[in-house]
Order: sequence, then structure tokens, then C-alpha cells
Amino acid sequence: MKLRVKRVQEIPGDILVSGSKNSSLAIICAAILCDGEVILENVPDIVDVQTLFSILRSIGYYVEF
Repeated sequence: MKLRVKRVQEIPGDILVSGSKNSSLAIICAAILCDGEVILENVPDIVDVQTLFSILRSIGYYVEF
């Protein structure tokens, strides 16, 4: 199975996504598809999130928690 994500046009603005600790990893992974800066609020400080941040840093992303 292949998944290709291609931005057709830029849509500026902010969105409010309600979530939980279970959705945090998926939301963070979706955020890396964006070209610009993404600010996520209310991200839980759990081991899974810190591990993902560590992985992202190791492949060159700037992550501030």
C-alpha cells in the first residue's frame, strides 16, 4: 500500500483539534508533513511523546517541548 500526500494549495490559519494522549503521536507525525512551523498545545509529557521527539531530533527536526 502506498500513501502519497501532496499539498495542492496552502491553507493558512489555525485549527483546534481535541485529542488525548492516544492521538498525540499521530498528530505530531501529521505535523511533520507541514513545511512551516507547527505549534501544538496540551501535548502530554509521556514517554512515547518524548521518544518520538528524540527520533525527530535525530533526523534533523527542531523540537521544543
